[in-house]
Amino acid sequence: VIVVHLRQTRAVMHLDTVFTMVDVDKFNVFPGLLAGVDVHTMTPAPGGGVAVAQEPGLEDALRGALGRANVTFIPTGGDAVGRLREQWDD
Repeated sequence: VIVVHLRQTRAVMHLDTVFTMVDVDKFNVFPGLLAGVDVHTMTPAPGGGVAVAQEPGLEDALRGALGRANVTFIPTGGDAVGRLREQWDD
């Protein structure tokens, strides 16, 4: 499980409006999401518990979870105002 702690702003109210997997290693992403987001992974621990680890960033967490050397982020929207307007309507 990848846990993404979203900043509490109107532009990022729901993860599905700012981040979507579109192929096995490609993601549409609202550019503001990648800067300064806290990411953790949760994996089964020995003895039946859950191990929680802080990740350096979303890209690292995705590469590890997917077993891929690289993942590609495709930025949404055009200019900065257009990107924000797109989020306001969600």
